Amino acid sequence: MKVNLFQVQDSDFKVLLDKFGTSIKVNNLDTRAVITNTSINEWDDKYISTSTQLKRGDHILLEGKDWYVISQVKTKRYESYKAIIRCAEHSIRFNLSVKDAPNSAYVSYDVKEIPCIVQTTSDFGLDGGRQMILGEGELAILAQDNATTRAIFESFTDNSRKHDIVIDNRQYAYQGFDFISKGLVRINVKVTSLSQLTDKVNGIHWQYDHANWDGVIDSSFYD
Repeated sequence: MKVNLFQVQDSDFKVLLDKFGTSIKVNNLDTRAVITNTSINEWDDKYISTSTQLKRGDHILLEGKDWYVISQVKTKRYESYKAIIRCAEHSIRFNLSVKDAPNSAYVSYDVKEIPCIVQTTSDFGLDGGRQMILGEGELAILAQDNATTRAIFESFTDNSRKHDIVIDNRQYAYQGFDFISKGLVRINVKVTSLSQLTDKVNGIHWQYDHANWDGVIDSSFYD
């Protein structure tokens, strides 16, 4: 059955949710939602409709995959909140370990893994579909704006914690952070030379020997 979630009336939604709803998690909280496909662009975006309050940047766990709400959600419509979600196909590991530069060693270890949307276009308006092709070797990374991504932003200006990131065996350096779309952070990166100590297997950039690292990767962002 083809359903337009943006035209479902008040009296119909509860029946629709019970009959066609799917179990999901919104920011790690269990709920149900009706999910349908879109034809907006080349992305595998989907419509979501749920009685649980939504906002842009919310993390959605749907059928074992990570998604983010990318559209603005202003007010509750009828009996549900409606939005557009996009799959976060990449799990990127951000190294926030503290370095002791004079001794070329690490003082402490902190590696965060978070689900990210990686794209070669820059969305000027996620709701409007306006895009600009980025330069060669440049990527835009979208993730939820929260304490973890704010810590990554702080490491961008802290030489004792700043590291590059690794995506598909290529190393990328930070170019800037954009918080203009409330709820989401956009991280602009550009490909750079692969460092000798970069761990391509585990997707982690290191600057010094890390023999004392215990291998623990913090994925609590979406656990």
